[in-house]
Amino acid sequence: MLTRRTWRHAALIVVLACAILVLGCGLGTVAVRQGVLTPPNVNLELGSMRVVGIRSNSPECTRLVIPGCIGMEPVNITHIYTLWLFRQNERDSWSQPNITQLLSVRIGR
Repeated sequence: MLTRRTWRHAALIVVLACAILVLGCGLGTVAVRQGVLTPPNVNLELGSMRVVGIRSNSPECTRLVIPGCIGMEPVNITHIYTLWLFRQNERDSWSQPNITQLLSVRIGR
C-alpha cells in the first residue's frame, strides 16, 4: 500500500511540474510577443560554432530611407528577436561563417 501511494505522489509531482513548465513557456511566449518581457542578447561561443541572439527593429530608419520614418523613428516599428547560429567555414576563422537563423519572434504589438 505504501508503494502505491509513493508512486501516486511521484506521478502527481511529475504531472504538476510538466504543467508548470508548459504554462510557464506559454505565458513567457505571450509576454515576449506582447512586449512585457524582452529576451536577453545572447553571444555564446562553442568551439567552431557561435549562437547569437539579438533584438532588432524593422524598418530600421538609420539604414533605410522610408517615407514612414519621422525624425529617425519609424511610425510603425516592429521589434524582432532573432537567434542565429554561426559555424566556421575555416578553422580558427570567423571571416566567412555559415549562418543559420534558428528562431525569429516578433516582440510587442
